Amino acid sequence: MQDSRKADTHDQLASKAVSWHDRLIMNAFAELEQVLNPSEPIFTVEGARRLVNMPANPERISRMEELGGKVGEGTLNSAERSEYEALIHSSKLMSVLRLKAGAFLQNLQVA
Repeated sequence: MQDSRKADTHDQLASKAVSWHDRLIMNAFAELEQVLNPSEPIFTVEGARRLVNMPANPERISRMEELGGKVGEGTLNSAERSEYEALIHSSKLMSVLRLKAGAFLQNLQVA
């Protein structure tokens, strides 16, 4: 019975840590949204074009797929999990930046 309670406590702590981590990331993206408001751009035309046209890194994609496969198999160690999460978060950041840069360029064409 005591082992079961330890497992429950561990799961609860892990759940709280993930929840805290997710909130932290969401807050960071919310702040990024405010900074990258298309009505008050921080981009230059050249910088926005470079960002929109930046090709994906095939090595990075391959590593994300490899780590994602390990997630599905349940064989990811803690260092790999940290790497995988960092890759996911940086990919999300780049996606947001590219979308905002594209919106900036579209707003220039409309104006």
